[in-house]
Amino acid sequence: MKDSEIPVTLQDWPLQEKDITGELCKKCGLCCELTVTPNTEDPRQLEFYRTIAENYSHMTFTDGALSIRCSHLRKTKLAAQPHWECSIYDDRPQLCRDYNCVSWAKVSNDTSRYDRVLEIAGLLPQGSGFTEELQGPDI
Repeated sequence: MKDSEIPVTLQDWPLQEKDITGELCKKCGLCCELTVTPNTEDPRQLEFYRTIAENYSHMTFTDGALSIRCSHLRKTKLAAQPHWECSIYDDRPQLCRDYNCVSWAKVSNDTSRYDRVLEIAGLLPQGSGFTEELQGPDI
């Protein structure tokens, strides 16, 4: 068994659910983005996604995938590092209030977005991965 196949224990996670505060959540916006990859063998789907993206400013179609960003996200330049910010954070829907990126990373076993949250929180150098730190070399 490779080290990379050994599950990360919950206490090893640098950020826990309780650490996702309003302050961190407001300056992140990663959960407010979604990428949909259509069936590339069906040219009608590609054309459909391309047409949708042309009509909405919060959608882009590149590299055969449709990227959808919540229409309430606004890019801010007030901070030292520009980032996305929720313009309706205090009045956001219940679905957004209930979402916790740490819980999602643990349940889905997908740490790619979790790594980006760690970067935004300043707990992980840009480009390195949280799970890489814990995995060690292959056996």
